[in-house]
Amino acid sequence: MSTSEIDLHLIGKKYLDTLVYIDRLDLSETNEAKESSEGLGGIYNIKDIEGLNPRYSPIGEKKAVVISEELESRRTSIVKDSKRLDMSETYNLCRNILSKPDWTHVAYVDDVELPRANQFFKVIDSVDFCTNKDRGTFKNELDNCTVIFDSRERKALYQTADLNSIIILHDPEGCEAIFRGESVCSHKIDAIEGMRVNGAGDIFAGVFIRQFMRTNLHEAIESACEMTTDILKQRQQNEEI
Repeated sequence: MSTSEIDLHLIGKKYLDTLVYIDRLDLSETNEAKESSEGLGGIYNIKDIEGLNPRYSPIGEKKAVVISEELESRRTSIVKDSKRLDMSETYNLCRNILSKPDWTHVAYVDDVELPRANQFFKVIDSVDFCTNKDRGTFKNELDNCTVIFDSRERKALYQTADLNSIIILHDPEGCEAIFRGESVCSHKIDAIEGMRVNGAGDIFAGVFIRQFMRTNLHEAIESACEMTTDILKQRQQNEEI
């Protein structure tokens, strides 16, 4: 296995997260927060992962209140756009593209205003989604992708999608790879209670890309879930110190 760092170009909105940690959310009731914090989310969740050299191209800005339920290992986000793409971000994006990174990932393609030039879409290697919008409306963005990441609960959105990309679906119980409508490999894990899972999908994408580039699809499917869990555990321990 190669251990050289992968130059990972990340495109997406800059998420300004306010994180609120509670045991369990009771709707229509007063909920007591255990603690709260502020930080960057979205593409900035992919940081300090061994073997990855992230380079960020923020496109616009979004504020998010993230409710993290620790007993349920679940997160809920309330988001609002706060800034659109500006010229300095366009310059930074072009500079990062021209430097020819090893891999370019967009998070989240259904929540970011990408340049409409067809040539731009050819440099995108993978994308992630965060909503249940019709996947057919993103055909231009997806046609040249190698990998599409999504939550397994949105699997039905791909049943009629005519895509040549590998679709990687994940949830707390594992992941699977789908190609041309067929599941080609999968991996199961036990869901873990008491976890702070904010950023889990972004971390999974980063780890999967690293393992996929170093080894192959099957090895990435077999290892990415446990590696993501280990990173989440370590970050939670660091936050609690």
